[in-house]
Amino acid sequence: MSHRKFSAPRHGSLGFLPRKRSSRHRGKVKSFPKDDASKPVHLTAFLGYKAGMTHIVREVDRPGSKVNKKEVVEAVTIVETPPMVVVGIVGYVETPRGLRTFKTVFAEHISDECKRRFYKNCSARLCPMSFIQAPLAGGKGSLEAGNEPHPQMVPVCLPLTCCKGDEGLHRAPPPTVLCS
Repeated sequence: MSHRKFSAPRHGSLGFLPRKRSSRHRGKVKSFPKDDASKPVHLTAFLGYKAGMTHIVREVDRPGSKVNKKEVVEAVTIVETPPMVVVGIVGYVETPRGLRTFKTVFAEHISDECKRRFYKNCSARLCPMSFIQAPLAGGKGSLEAGNEPHPQMVPVCLPLTCCKGDEGLHRAPPPTVLCS
């Protein structure tokens, strides 16, 4: 049985080793870009899901290339992102050991689905009490009071991050086909 790689090729790609159960169901942003203070306030990263691929026709603007000023067909990836809702902000303080959390302010009205994501075992008696101290009800520090952050955060905190909650991707069920 010579040339084994033709008669019995290996099964599966080595790029997916080690094969094991994933540690988390949802992915995680492992590195954020460096914060540039000269730019206006913006979100740096948000998770999306690869929904598929398609192709586009575009005109190439690359002087010196053979295809300069010509139309080229290229493959593109479609990334689907759920609608994002900001449910809180976190202020950080610079310390000799790095950044430390200074204050967290949550919105007044957070959905139960979002509260459940913050805790592994969210029971009916624990979840309502979870965010009771976080908002300053209707005061200057709540998120509904406007776009300004908490008054204590402004002079002290260098970067601010958002606590985000997404509404999830709600897909329509596939159409049913009736055969008679």
